[in-house]
Amino acid sequence: MRSIVAVTSDYGIGLDGRLLTHISSDLKRFKEITLGGAVIYGRKTLETYPKQKALLGRVNLMLTRNRELSEPNIKTVDSLDALFVEIDALRRRGFSGDDLFVIGGAEIYEQLHPFVNEVLITRIDEQFEADRHFPNLDQDPDFVRTDVSDWYVEKGVRFRYETWRRVVDQVTLEATLKKDRLALARRNVAEFSQAGTVKKRLEILEDWVQKDGRFVYQLRSGEDVFGFLLFAPEVLGADTATVVLHSDLSLTKNALGTIFETLFAEHQALYSLLLATDERVLIDADLLPGIHTATLPGIDSTSRLIIGTRSDLARGAVGFFPFELGLVALKSDGQALTEVEFLQLGQRVEDSVFKMALKVAGALNKQNGLKKTVDTPFSSSNRPDEPLQLAFDWLTAYFEKKSELPPLPPLSDQALPPFMTKVLDALKDIPYGEHLTYSELAETLVGRKKANDYARAVGQACAANPYALFIPCHRVIGNRGELVGFSGGIQVKDYLLNLELMTRLSRRPK
Repeated sequence: MRSIVAVTSDYGIGLDGRLLTHISSDLKRFKEITLGGAVIYGRKTLETYPKQKALLGRVNLMLTRNRELSEPNIKTVDSLDALFVEIDALRRRGFSGDDLFVIGGAEIYEQLHPFVNEVLITRIDEQFEADRHFPNLDQDPDFVRTDVSDWYVEKGVRFRYETWRRVVDQVTLEATLKKDRLALARRNVAEFSQAGTVKKRLEILEDWVQKDGRFVYQLRSGEDVFGFLLFAPEVLGADTATVVLHSDLSLTKNALGTIFETLFAEHQALYSLLLATDERVLIDADLLPGIHTATLPGIDSTSRLIIGTRSDLARGAVGFFPFELGLVALKSDGQALTEVEFLQLGQRVEDSVFKMALKVAGALNKQNGLKKTVDTPFSSSNRPDEPLQLAFDWLTAYFEKKSELPPLPPLSDQALPPFMTKVLDALKDIPYGEHLTYSELAETLVGRKKANDYARAVGQACAANPYALFIPCHRVIGNRGELVGFSGGIQVKDYLLNLELMTRLSRRPK
């Protein structure tokens, strides 16, 4: 809901039931802005109109205590409750909050001021004697001036146009339930205004949240819902999500920062967010704590895009290589591989970074299980970085049973416990197609006398190997020949050992 009013420098608006001055260009602007909308006013304001008739081309709502008063083309209501019943009916017809205008007089402005989110002021650069005033926005901490025009002069009167917006500083995000989405559909917001009935708009919202990873969040200030977010992780890539922000109020830097912080906290794999919103919503998007931001023009003159990136997370890439049982999942920081994991078909994917990338690829079911593999390797970026490409080349040669494997991709020198580092170094010396027991591997590290004592620790180090296959922990088996201690799972370990054994046997001279 918006108020539109002409005020003097001290917020005077009237004297003895009449306007303080008439500015023809301002009256023309008033008509252009309100035409096609709904105007809300009191009986005394009606008496200032030509012939005291309804304003043409607009829905006229008159708030008056006189229940008997009836005027042609004017809907009369005698209470705020009755007024909001009429407003709800208008919303169902497609009217938005921007289409509802409070136009006077002073008592009506004051009564509806708590429900107004924007005030369009014509500021007259004079002080006239006045007995009616508009609420002083300069002294109202809930409003900030977001736009101001140049000064104009008409018949000796100097004036300008100002836009003031209600702001919110404290905000919380809450994922919607079905009843919340029903209320949202009833609001007939812009995204759904062309969808017809409330039922149809609700169907659109329900379809949205059924897609993996998508959310509709309510924006709350205390108990009041003042906006919502549409969150879609699958549009731009594995570590970037898009957010469409709709808000009845403008947001302070603190409120905007809370939105980014909450989304980054709930979606740990995200490195950046692309937030699209109306320019009126933004007060200041610069220097958010812990977040790097850049503000760009949107798709039209009234929209804005904010790119927010986390300062506490280095951007990396992920890649996936298909094999018979599923995927080899890889992480890279651009310099080296930082993690390798085997994902089997049907397996629930727990890692948030891998999960988001696979959702983008449509490879997960509703339970986040791997439902399909792919024919060729792929990465979260358009082109795999150098470590991923080297890993893809090595894996291609390995699974195609090439007689010679290319050099290993660089592996991150991340800090590991000293004993684990020794175990991983020893694993590199086990030849292709051969295996050792945990005790035998321990013996190469601590000698025969202590080997049995260290066998369990060796098994634990193998199970925690962050570079499975590239550092061949699958070539170590239990002391009784059992297949244990492999992060990729026993089935994958058995598959890899058999692949290497059969390949080695096939290479023997006949």
